[in-house]
Amino acid sequence: MNWIQIIVNIYLFLAVLLIAGITAHTFAKRGSLVSRYLLFVALTVLVHVTGYLMEFNASSLEAMMFWNQVQYFGIPFTPYFWILLALAYVRKRPLGWQAQVLLAIIPLITFFTRLTNVWHMLYYRAYVLIEQQGLLLVSLDKGPFYWLNAIYIGSMIVTANILYFVHARKSPVEGRVVANRMLFGSLLLLLSTVLLVSPLGGVGIDYSALFYPLAILIMTGVITRDHFLFIKPIARNRVFEQTVDALLVFDQDMVLVDANPAAYMLFPALNDLIRTPFDVLCDLVPDMCIIAKTNKISDLRLGDDHYKVSKKTLLDRLGQQVGYIVSFNDVTENVKIIDDLKAQSEQIRYLSYHDQLTGLYNRHFLESYTSDLNNDVHPLGVVFFDVNNLKEINDRFGHLEGDRLIERVAGKIREICREDDVAVRVGGDEFIVLMPGMDHDQLTLYSKDWSSLFKKISIRDLDTSIAYGFAIKHVEDTFDDAFMRAENIMYEWKRLKKEKN
Repeated sequence: MNWIQIIVNIYLFLAVLLIAGITAHTFAKRGSLVSRYLLFVALTVLVHVTGYLMEFNASSLEAMMFWNQVQYFGIPFTPYFWILLALAYVRKRPLGWQAQVLLAIIPLITFFTRLTNVWHMLYYRAYVLIEQQGLLLVSLDKGPFYWLNAIYIGSMIVTANILYFVHARKSPVEGRVVANRMLFGSLLLLLSTVLLVSPLGGVGIDYSALFYPLAILIMTGVITRDHFLFIKPIARNRVFEQTVDALLVFDQDMVLVDANPAAYMLFPALNDLIRTPFDVLCDLVPDMCIIAKTNKISDLRLGDDHYKVSKKTLLDRLGQQVGYIVSFNDVTENVKIIDDLKAQSEQIRYLSYHDQLTGLYNRHFLESYTSDLNNDVHPLGVVFFDVNNLKEINDRFGHLEGDRLIERVAGKIREICREDDVAVRVGGDEFIVLMPGMDHDQLTLYSKDWSSLFKKISIRDLDTSIAYGFAIKHVEDTFDDAFMRAENIMYEWKRLKKEKN
């Protein structure tokens, strides 16, 4: 055994151990489609390299050809799984089962023509034992199906290389190194195929058995380490493409360099405006002018839709500014919810401060209003009203007619109120009107026609009357003092009228 044979044996033995380990590892980690195809590639290469190791150490032509046949349990299927691995890695849409069956036809033909006694002459027409640099090798006279298989292998590997090349060019800067590793590993397979079928490779040496382990090692490293640990930029790119927020990317000179699909939907004119300076962009799409003043979150309304617009600085790994990213967050639903909540809050506030029957202010509002009453508001006229005959109407005609009477009285009270006056239904048949700036003489003059005004109210031909009394709150008075005086005057008026009748 010469030194060349020793080196090749050591290399092939280590390759078998390595690929066996890779096969076991990928079998344990076969969760993704990529790792499953890598498992099949490693398994077919393991059969191939193991068979070649045994062929390389065989001492007779019969033994060599036996181990050569064993290799064909793997050789025809490696390019088949190689192209499926490439498609899965670059995230192309998986092939349908019909396409996968079609791709498997040539490997199956190769398998049967090489391993059956009837058809094997179509693969190797003849083979002889030769000695080259002290090594016993097999020289094969290749038949038509050998060349058919060689064309198939070459086309699959070239297609895979094209896929990896295009993927590398489209990858972001950080991902390009990883994609180029996959391309380099696949190029090793192409090189081994070229050496195997061309005169450059000499006679009797299986270069694919020598190069495949290196390719498997490189690509396994990428797939099991870089491909999965490199998930951050992949995830970021996926988020950029699929987020519902419209995103625009500008360089540090505010030239538009990228936009995600949501941005194209929001601003259809962007299709032809990549690489456009911001000032030109602003003229063509005026709604974007808000970006110029967006150093903090700004509001933008487009039709019935509302957006929060923010602009953030993009920094490279060294902390240097390289551009800006502008986001348009659709907050239309949030705005609608807030508007609904505001409307509900206003409605609740209105109901808490207003009488449901008359729409006048209620006692709750009166208490709040008088607790905040400024002493600067003086004099303040306090008028107390009481509806006569309400109980009689309720008893004779029902409470609906009584409510109708209260509503009519409230309408008359609105008529006598000025713009700044406050009308309150205290409860039942009692009302209060607060009249800022009214002194006793003014209020006496102002109220001289009230009796005749309220006499015009009747329910089912039953005339009603309104008793009222007023007092003036001065600076030294509390509201309760003025309220009690007005109430007492009203009751005194009712007593006198009752005695008169």
